[in-house]
Amino acid sequence: MRKTIFTLIILLLASPFVEAKDAKHSSKQSPPDIFLGFQTLPFGSSHGEVRQYLIDKNYLPFDSRKEGYYDDKLTRAIRIHDFKLGSLTVAVVFLFNHNYKFYAFYFETMQLDAGHFNTIVQVSGRVLTDVFKAKYGTPKKCFEPTFIDLKTGSTSYLCTWNQNDLEIYTGFSKEALIGQWAETTGFQYAAVGYVSLKSMGKEQEEFERTTENEDTKEAVGNF
Repeated sequence: MRKTIFTLIILLLASPFVEAKDAKHSSKQSPPDIFLGFQTLPFGSSHGEVRQYLIDKNYLPFDSRKEGYYDDKLTRAIRIHDFKLGSLTVAVVFLFNHNYKFYAFYFETMQLDAGHFNTIVQVSGRVLTDVFKAKYGTPKKCFEPTFIDLKTGSTSYLCTWNQNDLEIYTGFSKEALIGQWAETTGFQYAAVGYVSLKSMGKEQEEFERTTENEDTKEAVGNF
């Protein structure tokens, strides 16, 4: 009997240390607390909810037709041109899927010509990447794209992040300037930072592929 009581006392005294050890181990295994959205606005919000949130935050004027903003339901995007991001002033664009649900956003610095790429654009890219590192942690992989590496209409990565639910990257964009007769008259360059909810992004890509295939079939039947 005395032996049983002694054993129980030992177990009771030891249990807090076991629990503390387990809690410590559990905290090590827990993933980073990354919010799936923009500020307190979650991915999956409706177009109307995003617009109202931006109006309430004074990011978007009630009349979003004013210069420097657009709310384009055709392209399913809301763009704010003068968003403060630390030392940078950037545009922030909110993207919506075919059901007008918020699934991605990206930051973009001012688009400049080739003469500013090795100075302003590259410095802006480094600053934007540092902001993303502070927000999302250590990148999975980083690159050093040069001016020659940039391709029109696509993003050349600076850094990418490995996050289960989100696609995250920073990089440089190169866009063609189109003249009056649809000819290319030059190029513009900018630093960008992109975040999307992977599941919704994949659904949107699949929807766009299906729609494109249907349009192609319809076009073939027209001649």
